Amino acid sequence: MKPRSAQSLLFVLFQVMTLCYYSGVNAQRNYHDYSKDLTGVLLDDQFNSLQNKWNLHNSKIENGVLSVRDPGGSIKNPKTSIKVPIDETKDFEIEYTARHMGGLVTASLFWNGYRWQISKKSSTIERTKTFGSALLAMVSNGFRGEEFQKFTIRKIANYLYFYLDEGYLNNTLYKQAEFDGILDIGSIGKIDFDYITVSYLTKNENGIPEKKISTQPTRTQNNTDGLTPITTEIKKGGKYYALIVGVSKYDEPKLNLDKPEKDAEKIKEIFVKQYSFADSTTFLLKNPTRQKIISELYRLRKIIGSNDNLLIFYAGHGFWDEDARQGYWWAKDAVPDDPSTWLSNSDLREQIRSIKSAHTLLISDACFSGGIFKTRSGNDIQNASRDIQMLYQMPSRRAITSGTMTAVPDNSVFLEYLSKRLTDNKNKFLSSQQLFDSFRAAVINNSSAVPQDGVIAETGDEGGDFIFILKEK
Repeated sequence: MKPRSAQSLLFVLFQVMTLCYYSGVNAQRNYHDYSKDLTGVLLDDQFNSLQNKWNLHNSKIENGVLSVRDPGGSIKNPKTSIKVPIDETKDFEIEYTARHMGGLVTASLFWNGYRWQISKKSSTIERTKTFGSALLAMVSNGFRGEEFQKFTIRKIANYLYFYLDEGYLNNTLYKQAEFDGILDIGSIGKIDFDYITVSYLTKNENGIPEKKISTQPTRTQNNTDGLTPITTEIKKGGKYYALIVGVSKYDEPKLNLDKPEKDAEKIKEIFVKQYSFADSTTFLLKNPTRQKIISELYRLRKIIGSNDNLLIFYAGHGFWDEDARQGYWWAKDAVPDDPSTWLSNSDLREQIRSIKSAHTLLISDACFSGGIFKTRSGNDIQNASRDIQMLYQMPSRRAITSGTMTAVPDNSVFLEYLSKRLTDNKNKFLSSQQLFDSFRAAVINNSSAVPQDGVIAETGDEGGDFIFILKEK
């Protein structure tokens, strides 16, 4: 009986270990269990320039897209590549969006001995060796038409996990690097990449409260000692994201402008240098297409949390269609006589409504930008005054625009005074309403435009406000 008991015990132990193993693996299948650690972003390329110094071969970066036209890779004909050194003792992620653009298509992303091979019909994970490669898994079907799909590779503990459009596909044991962090891309056919990011991961712990009780005293006028504790729940401060768009160069040369691209660069510099916007969370799009703007908004939808804040800035042409009673932005590829190439206010409201941020502020310096209203009549936040805290507690979806339903000049007085007030501001906490009030009169007195601010209707505003927070010097 003793041997049988020992054997039974070993069997039970094996079952428990197996259950624990599969529970551990299954626990990582949810894409949203982990997110990017924005303090540990190793590569964040939106392909707006060559700033990340890719070694391009038969490839080009244009209109915010990396277009790969490489007939495979070899010593004589190497792939498009970049070096990304990663500390492999940490959990990390490689994520990118790609689409095929016709013809014979096979794309591969190769990193440290692993290759994700994608064709029209299939998607496989391979482990390369000195000679040839070993198939690890058939993970999905191939490309889905000529549309961008999101591919995610995550190293968590001792495993690699693979996701397509945030849906779990498969996993495999992870082996240490062999090729010193070289990330390369090869293809037969025509492949476009919209962005590629490499970052360390942070685990999203369940049950962390989004609100906390603050007992810090604040000044009040109706108390004899001048102090009273705040017992209202105050929303926890989050990250600050910004999408900054400037369109000066159009496919239709007659639409070209001089200032928007430079204005967008200036605004980004102010946000990153003076306020709580990190360079890694501030995205500048210079002369993007309509599709690129929507793709970026969709990408932000996936990474912005309920405590985070989003600011969207646009400078470029705007248009009001009186018959449709609709306003539009004109991106780089806008055709004046083709409304299908315009980005409507309805599209923007839909995107803003879908981004579940604590606060979203839209600043638009474009003709007819007042049409966005449709109808009108960081943790430092805990140290703000009570009125600022109360504004931050309630969700907001607001906009500041350079005009009502009129044209505005290329040389923007609105942008001039907006930049000046943001630069000269000395208040640690500044609401968008305070910012607008500080320059509205100056714009009216020095131009024919009447700037507007207010709620973006039907997007989830509950009466709060976007709060700018100055960085400590």
